[in-house]
Amino acid sequence: MKNRNPVVAIGLHAASPVLLEKWMSQGYLKNLSCLREQGADGRLDYTKSSNETQRWTTFLAGCLPRNTGYWGRIKFDENTYELEENETYDFAKYPPFYALGDDYQVGVFRTPLAPLAEKVNGVQVLEKRSEPSNVERVLY
Repeated sequence: MKNRNPVVAIGLHAASPVLLEKWMSQGYLKNLSCLREQGADGRLDYTKSSNETQRWTTFLAGCLPRNTGYWGRIKFDENTYELEENETYDFAKYPPFYALGDDYQVGVFRTPLAPLAEKVNGVQVLEKRSEPSNVERVLY
């Protein structure tokens, strides 16, 4: 196997990019600032949806809802007009971006709404969902 440069992907859930950038420019958040300077960073703007579950699914699967068929927690049956609870996307057709197989060693820590994924050579630590959760909404 070829030597590969390590890759770290960090998604900051419910963090204001404006505040983070301001605090980094003021000398706060030194570790995050160092990671930013030594690598690449950017804001994800792949959908204008305000639906949190849809955004995380899009990020993890790398596909828009028109591909995954996952539009949110409520699924509408166009034939019966009934609503069905659809808690999370199953990632069967489009696995999460970190399910890379045996050639890549991966550590996954608390990816929101993601199930335990197959084809991950490494450790996966998942969040335990409990409703309602106000903890994630606290930034400072």
